[in-house]
Amino acid sequence: MELTISALSASGLPPISTGGPTSTHIFCGLGGDTLGLAEAGFVPTLALNHSPTAVASHQLNFPHCSHDCADINNYDMRHLPRTNVLFGSPICKESSPAGGNAMETAQMELPQDGATGTYTPAATWERTRATAYDLLRAAEVHRYDAIMWENVVRFATAWPLYDWWLKAWEVLGYVPQVASVNAAHLGGGLESSNRRAPQDRNRLIGVMVRKGIAPPDLRPRPECVCPECGPVLGVQHWRNPRGRKVGAFGAQYDFVCPNRSCRHRRAAPVTDPALDVLDLSLPQQRIGDGKPNRRKFTSYATTPPRSTGTGCCSSSPRRDCLCRT
Repeated sequence: MELTISALSASGLPPISTGGPTSTHIFCGLGGDTLGLAEAGFVPTLALNHSPTAVASHQLNFPHCSHDCADINNYDMRHLPRTNVLFGSPICKESSPAGGNAMETAQMELPQDGATGTYTPAATWERTRATAYDLLRAAEVHRYDAIMWENVVRFATAWPLYDWWLKAWEVLGYVPQVASVNAAHLGGGLESSNRRAPQDRNRLIGVMVRKGIAPPDLRPRPECVCPECGPVLGVQHWRNPRGRKVGAFGAQYDFVCPNRSCRHRRAAPVTDPALDVLDLSLPQQRIGDGKPNRRKFTSYATTPPRSTGTGCCSSSPRRDCLCRT
C-alpha cells in the first residue's frame, strides 16, 4: 500500500513540521501514529521495527525520519535518540480476537527431566510480555515526557501481568492513563481534518505522563444523537460503575446525553459507513460466499437447518429465530 506524505498532504492534512518537540516510534508500521504526532507539531526522529517490510513502509511515508531494522526485544535502548515522547504498541497477536484466542495452546509443553507424563506447562503471553517490557526499558533509560501506546481490550482483561505493568510505570515516576475507545467514534465528519474511521474496532489508548506534567484528557466525547435533545457530545457511561473501567462499546460501556433535561438518555454515536472507503469496482468476494482454508474451499453454510417439526430449527425456539417467520 503506497500511502505517501505528499498524497496525505494533498488530501488536506498539514505537512510535517521541521521544528518542535521530537518523537521516537518503536514497532512502527505504515505510520498512523507518526502522522498523528506530526499533525500535533512533533518531529519524528527514529522509527524502529524488526520487520523489513514495516520499516520500508514507514520510510516511504516519512523519508526524513531515521529508520532502523532490528530485534527490539534485544535492542540496547541507549542507542535510541533522546526525544520528548515515545510511541510503541506491544504486540497484540496473542490477545487479539482475530487470532482465535488460541494463545494458551499455541506452544508445546516440555517434558520434565525426561519423565513420562510429567510436563512443564506451555508458556503464554511471551511476546506480549517482552514487547510491553520494551517500553519500560526505553523509558527507564530516556525518561520521556510521555509514552503512548494502543492495543486491543484483551491486553488489559486477559494478560495476567497487565496490572503489574501499570504499577511498574508508577515506580518509574509516571502517571498511567488508559482509555477504552472505538475507532468509529474518534474524530469528526466530512469537514473534519481528523475523519472518523469507518470501522468498528474497540481499542485501548494509553498515555504514561511523567509526574509533574499535566496529563491529557483522554475521555472520549464522540458526536452522538440523543432521542430527545438531538446532536450532542456523548459522555461515556459504564454499565458497571464499580467495575473496572476497561471494555468494549455496547458491552461494558455506552454513551449518554450530557443534559439533565432528558435524564441522560442513551445516545447513539454518529459513525461513517465502510462503503465510503470501499472501491466496489475492484474484484472481490462476498463474505456470504464462504472462505478458503488451507486445503479446500468451505462454504460458511453448506446445508439449511433441519426442521424438528415444531416450526423451528430447535426444540427450544429462540425469539430471534428466523424460523418464526
